[in-house]
Amino acid sequence: MHGGHEGHPRNRSEPGAHEASRKPPVRVHDIGTLPTLPTPGGQKIGGHETTECKPGAPRLGDLVAHSPRVRQRLEPARRVSKAIDLDSLQRFVLREAVRGMGEACIALNTPVTGGNVSLYNENPSGAVYPTPVIGMVGLIDSIAHITRAHFQNEGDSIVLLGVPTAELGGSEYLAHIHGTVAGPPPACNLESERALIDALIEAIQSGVVRSAHDCADGGLAVALAECCIMDRETQFGATVDLTHWKELTTRALLFGEAQGRVIVSTSMPETVLGVARKHAVPSRVIGRVRAPGTPLQITMGAARLDAPLAELDDAYHESIRRIMSRSAVVQ
Repeated sequence: MHGGHEGHPRNRSEPGAHEASRKPPVRVHDIGTLPTLPTPGGQKIGGHETTECKPGAPRLGDLVAHSPRVRQRLEPARRVSKAIDLDSLQRFVLREAVRGMGEACIALNTPVTGGNVSLYNENPSGAVYPTPVIGMVGLIDSIAHITRAHFQNEGDSIVLLGVPTAELGGSEYLAHIHGTVAGPPPACNLESERALIDALIEAIQSGVVRSAHDCADGGLAVALAECCIMDRETQFGATVDLTHWKELTTRALLFGEAQGRVIVSTSMPETVLGVARKHAVPSRVIGRVRAPGTPLQITMGAARLDAPLAELDDAYHESIRRIMSRSAVVQ
């Protein structure tokens, strides 16, 4: 979840101007013949970098990194971090990551208001992956259209816009559970992303959406958990049935990071489904919001996952405090 990333080594800070002046200029263009791209292994590194922009498919990875932010905001300002000692493979990765940003901005009509690049970031294990940091500034015509990410009302239907897939490459699941960064990032269709954004905006402006939360890092299970516990004032439970996708493995269904998905809560599910059909966006009612304090229950055929909200709350909201406390003790 987004509450914190334990165990990631810190990036070294950028050197001073006198040290930077000794470095040769880095040019991203005209790098010559590109090397064969291996699938990297090893543990995910960095503070909040994306495992999606690894050497295997950096341009696709940056499309994946960009699209969820556009579902929430407009006008990106971005920063790209990379280690300074660039070999031909690293230069290729950096170049393709920037190209992926450009493709997403053009397709989704998001103007770039500013940005910078840092090429000095490393950790004790070596160079970090190219790390797009994409911030969005939103423009909302009416305050009535401000939509929260967490569940708002007991009894609301939970609608999934988009569909799960079998993709697990570059996922938080592989990085945190198996300690590896491997496989291609999930496919990102920018036309589908545009349709999803248009459908979501229309549904919100129609006044039928109580909450909306994109599925990104961690996949569907993490997004559902965040919908339940993000607001510590009132944390709603939920019952969710994912049996419709029983052909998928449990780990792909729960933790795969397939693109083009948003969790919506609504008291008028048929209206939301109708708007989705109008924009050719797959949609399905997958559950219902339950009373505050009840657990998150996810059914997958004969299997069922029960997650008490207290445990989810502690994992999400207290992780940074634990990391900082542990660091203070070590020092």
